[in-house]
Amino acid sequence: MAEDKQLQILRPGCSCRAKIPLNPPLGNGDFLLLSISAPFGNIESLPFSNTVLAEYKWDDGDVPSVPTLAESVALFMVLGEQALAHILLQAVDLPILAGSWPVTKRSALLAEEEKRVTIESTAVPAWVFKPWREDIRASKKTPAALSNLEGDLKALIASSGLEARFCLYDYAAGKDILLEAHRPFYPASMIKTLLLLAVLEQTERGRLSLDRTHTLRESDKFAGQTPVTGTGILQFAETGSSYTLEELLALMIILSDNVATNIIFDLVGAGGCAATAQRLGLEKSAFTRKMYDLESDLPSNVATAYELTRMLMALHERKVAGEALTRKGIALMAATADKGRIGRYIREQAVVANKVGTVTGIVGDMALLYFPHRPPVALAAVVIDPPSQDRAAALIGRLAELSVKALA
Repeated sequence: MAEDKQLQILRPGCSCRAKIPLNPPLGNGDFLLLSISAPFGNIESLPFSNTVLAEYKWDDGDVPSVPTLAESVALFMVLGEQALAHILLQAVDLPILAGSWPVTKRSALLAEEEKRVTIESTAVPAWVFKPWREDIRASKKTPAALSNLEGDLKALIASSGLEARFCLYDYAAGKDILLEAHRPFYPASMIKTLLLLAVLEQTERGRLSLDRTHTLRESDKFAGQTPVTGTGILQFAETGSSYTLEELLALMIILSDNVATNIIFDLVGAGGCAATAQRLGLEKSAFTRKMYDLESDLPSNVATAYELTRMLMALHERKVAGEALTRKGIALMAATADKGRIGRYIREQAVVANKVGTVTGIVGDMALLYFPHRPPVALAAVVIDPPSQDRAAALIGRLAELSVKALA
């Protein structure tokens, strides 16, 4: 039996380590939970499912046979300034290692993780919710800084060779920067922010309760005849499991769980999302189809960078709910798994309350950026038809970094 060693997961531009003592070995179809302590900005694309972790190496240079990985799903928890990433791997023929951790079957692992991914598990600094007086809001830098920043952002996008949509609203100045911000596009998972707003609004009005429970059905894992895959853990969970609406919201936002999203969408409906959008003045945004509803004749979901930013502002400005529910919403977005875009280079400067979206042809992110010393910034950035997700994520990160340097 091999000695207990450090397993190194190698990804482009990333090196993370986790100790994995296994006894007994995994069998075909079993699941293994790896824990990796690392800032989210260094593990970039791990939150996306169906990602094959391509290379394994031992510290001493011996390279064992590489297991076949059918799927990978990242489960995340935010612990203060540090991020603990839980990666659920379906593995075949993983070699035996010495140690005492038992191999746990899928259902038990998921049950444990589901308990952890709750709104109560999210924490943000108290100053995130600090009101700003009008005499503090007017920063000495803002008007000139915004003007200069707009030129710098345009130059950065042009030099990247990528097509981008960008909107930034600075609460210190009360002004926007708009770069192709009114052009509509398919927002992928960023549209889940509109559903979050609709749920908070209906909960505030007493039409929904966060304590309401849903029992998972096999049909929840399908949109029509199409399996609901992509991000999230409920696609692997056992039918008959019970979840509160609050837990489903946490899964939808923190892990971008597509099954949880569709369950919530069934409660709120396209009409509920449309009503919230109308009240907020969102004329070009719509959540009309479930995640992975490929057979529907309904129009595709749609948004603009400008209106994604207005969704963030509606949350921050308490336009859909009172203080308690608003704080829950902001805390959920602060705990999202993927901080590798807007948060890529600015995690030390700001609390990043964000929601990413990814699909073929679209890589985007939207975020409220909270600072201890100045009012927040709301921004949305999307790259259209990028040659790679990493190039798009890097550009979005640089746009956010440039903005924070100029304004904060």
